[in-house]
Amino acid sequence: WYIAWWVGVMFIVVSVIAALITMNIAQRIIRPMTEEERETYRKLYQQRQEQRKKQEILP
Repeated sequence: WYIAWWVGVMFIVVSVIAALITMNIAQRIIRPMTEEERETYRKLYQQRQEQRKKQEILP
């Protein structure tokens, strides 16, 4: 009985920790972007568009 009780407690503790970590990561992914991040993504997108245009011009 003692071993089974201990395993159960450990399982619950590990499950709670895993759930907290998962929620923390999900929150970072889901949170809305700040204006700085949007500007960075816009600049990257424009650079990629310019690179594609240059590649199309070259034979």
